[in-house]
Amino acid sequence: MELPKCCKCNHKFSWRSIFRASFKFRQEIKCPECGTKIYPTMKSRQKISLMTNIPLIISFALLAFGLPFKFAILIFLSLTVLVMTLIPFLYSFVDKEEPLW
Repeated sequence: MELPKCCKCNHKFSWRSIFRASFKFRQEIKCPECGTKIYPTMKSRQKISLMTNIPLIISFALLAFGLPFKFAILIFLSLTVLVMTLIPFLYSFVDKEEPLW
């Protein structure tokens, strides 16, 4: 897995800058090297939206199979931290905004 790069100048973004941008409503990022505004691709936004639901689905499944609530919450929190650390690696960018659907 590799952090995303600018589509114009190939500048590699830091994990921190991509992580911060993932919490903004408008997910455009300005490249610090060339100043180009770049946008996440439709495919990467769909992957990330699916990834964020995985901890919730797994914890509900574990509760349905009778795992105690404390353990389900612990697994949910650990999976959430894991997914949040992996999210910046799932992004890819283009120079024009794409519709989500």
